[in-house]
Amino acid sequence: EDGGCNGTWLDRYSWPQPEVAFPWGLAIGPDGSLLVPDLTYHRMFRYSQPIANLALPDLAVGQASLSVSYRNSLNAASLSGPKAVALDRSVSPNRIFVADSANHRVLGWADDTRRVNGAPADLVLGQPGFFTATAGSGLTSMNNPSGLAVDSAGNLYVSDPGNLRVLYFAEPFKN
Repeated sequence: EDGGCNGTWLDRYSWPQPEVAFPWGLAIGPDGSLLVPDLTYHRMFRYSQPIANLALPDLAVGQASLSVSYRNSLNAASLSGPKAVALDRSVSPNRIFVADSANHRVLGWADDTRRVNGAPADLVLGQPGFFTATAGSGLTSMNNPSGLAVDSAGNLYVSDPGNLRVLYFAEPFKN
């Protein structure tokens, strides 16, 4: 066996609504769910049963509902061009981070079990608040964050390609 792909699972052109237009950066939840940021439709879907035939998402983060796909206003519940998702498994319940690239920030939710469609984030990194989206190069700002990783101690690493660097946040929910 060559270990190749077993077939297309999520295909924009043949899958039922709601579709994923531009999936970018994936994560697997502790329960086996699949988290898929959608760059074009400004949201992140959670698929609780990702391998099921004709699986549909059961949660939308960054939009008010599963069927909404437009660019939304800037606030704690909105995403614009999300490119990455990461889970902090150092705590239970897990925390979730999403690289909200076009808003030059990373949003964080303290409890991945209480998320509902359109739930606001509990934490913003890279901006002074939830209502700003300015690219910057200082230690408290970002320019198009595109990758995320969380280590076993809950420290967050953010790739910040607009500034040619990787940022480190020591236990961001505690600081």
